[in-house]
Amino acid sequence: MSIFTNIRITPTHGFRAATISWELLPHEAEGDVYVAFSPTAVKGSWVVRNPTAPVPAATGFYTDSNFVIDSGADVGYYRLLRIRDGEEQFSEPVGIFGDLDRREYGAIHKAIQDEYLSMRCANGFPVFHCIPKANGTLSPKVDPDTGALLGTECPDVDPNSATFDLPYIGGFYPPTLTWMRIFSLVKDTVKDGNNNNTSTLVDVSRVRLLPWPKPAREHMFVDPATDRRWVVGDNITPLMYRGIYPLGFEVELFYLPPADPRYRFVVPEVDLKAYRKLQYWS
Repeated sequence: MSIFTNIRITPTHGFRAATISWELLPHEAEGDVYVAFSPTAVKGSWVVRNPTAPVPAATGFYTDSNFVIDSGADVGYYRLLRIRDGEEQFSEPVGIFGDLDRREYGAIHKAIQDEYLSMRCANGFPVFHCIPKANGTLSPKVDPDTGALLGTECPDVDPNSATFDLPYIGGFYPPTLTWMRIFSLVKDTVKDGNNNNTSTLVDVSRVRLLPWPKPAREHMFVDPATDRRWVVGDNITPLMYRGIYPLGFEVELFYLPPADPRYRFVVPEVDLKAYRKLQYWS
């Protein structure tokens, strides 16, 4: 029985790009995933798309920027390989369109591409999407039996071994650069703390996100231009095609005050002008 479930190939923004997403059986989120493509699914025809950059299995997606449909054919297959502690687990081959036809695939791609262009050329901005680790080496500040945080981490700890007051060392998986558009902001909103007897005043933003990575509660977003940071709250509204394929998400974000330990998580530097691909942007 495969550990992979609900494997889907969906369009994403870009001329030759598709996202392969998956879910995993319970307790199978550890390890790394390699993604392979084949035009025929015949043994010996598979080519690994990410041979030097496997993705953490728990993140649940990989974007293939070399998605090509040869000669207009509707055939082609993806297959996943999860490696954990030297053990290999394969998925079954999955057709490039799944239960979509070419027209439906094109309609989804156009909707996502239009949203991306709106963000890139007008009122959106690049952000890093940071997914908290779901496995790995447990923080020494976490009770292994209850999962409760036993104390705060020293701010002078090496960022490479820090937890940022999260359950696992490293805090987050490698961040993904994506796009975000803010369409409403409410300042000084009351937010309950982890202790029900406490609350704080925070700024709450309602934002629009591209479909991948898929947002979830406590995911963090970082604006590389200002280093402002937010975390996802409980209100996440998917925008779906046929109730299955994501076109985007509307999400409630809580602004993190600069004293929050998650500000110590280091994100890569990025040339925002080059990333926007707009010569006139400054």
